[in-house]
Amino acid sequence: METPSKIKLNFASLEAQYVSQCSVQATTQEVFLNFAASLLPGSEPGEYILPVHTRMAMNYHTAKRLTGVLQETIAKYEEENGPLIEVKASSQIPVEQNKRSGFPKIKK
Repeated sequence: METPSKIKLNFASLEAQYVSQCSVQATTQEVFLNFAASLLPGSEPGEYILPVHTRMAMNYHTAKRLTGVLQETIAKYEEENGPLIEVKASSQIPVEQNKRSGFPKIKK
């Protein structure tokens, strides 16, 4: 039986950014995660600006592995601390998929 490889994390050039908002965009080949610290009001009523500070791109295999790791992490947290309270849908900005480009579009 083969011994699994060991991976060591190197935090020498670490820069952390706080994230409270994320939008997901996708093409047929890649998934993009756009991270922001907050959602800001725009210049027009009902308009919002997402000031993206970090963008991550990955293929679908990596996105699926990330989804699994996040689900396991959250399940373990909830097992130890109780269930997380869901955010009310009324406090979220509805997102509509833009059919032509494959990128999400924030509804007004």
